[in-house]
Amino acid sequence: MRRFCKSNYKYQEFFCEENIWWLGKSLHEEGFALERQHVLIFSNAKQTTPLFCQGENLLVWDYHVVLYYEDLGIFDFNTLLPFPCEAERYFACTFPQLLPEDYRVYVRKVAMEEYHEHFCSDRSHMLDKDGTPVQPFPSWAAICHKRENVVLLKDYIDFSQNCSSIIATNEFVTRFVVD
Repeated sequence: MRRFCKSNYKYQEFFCEENIWWLGKSLHEEGFALERQHVLIFSNAKQTTPLFCQGENLLVWDYHVVLYYEDLGIFDFNTLLPFPCEAERYFACTFPQLLPEDYRVYVRKVAMEEYHEHFCSDRSHMLDKDGTPVQPFPSWAAICHKRENVVLLKDYIDFSQNCSSIIATNEFVTRFVVD
């Protein structure tokens, strides 16, 4: 299997949604099929999303975004696991199944092509009430299209509505990962 090096791709701490947008573009330019790339957005209705094997082992984010490439696995810039990591292993290590309800993690799967066409990052989630960035912004311009039907990050990470595009992580593994 080809080796991937995280440092070969655009990355800005605290901007996983943009990092993954750029990673998908880079992989496509390297010849990896766009139709086999999927954006996975992890969160829950309370936006308390524990992820193991991250940084100091456990981090609780409001959301997290990774790239799933069929047959290669999960590309996660923040994991302590391999890059990419075999999907079944990634889910088993990152999302323990015995968590209290408020910490159960769900996933929204978005085709990378759709994400590239519609995702708009206004970066408002990274501003304090006075409009000052709470973390350094990426060096690149914000990702925003001049098209209709843009989807803001806040819409992708809104898991408060019970809709069919949001499923539990264990169900995702059963439906999309395990043969």
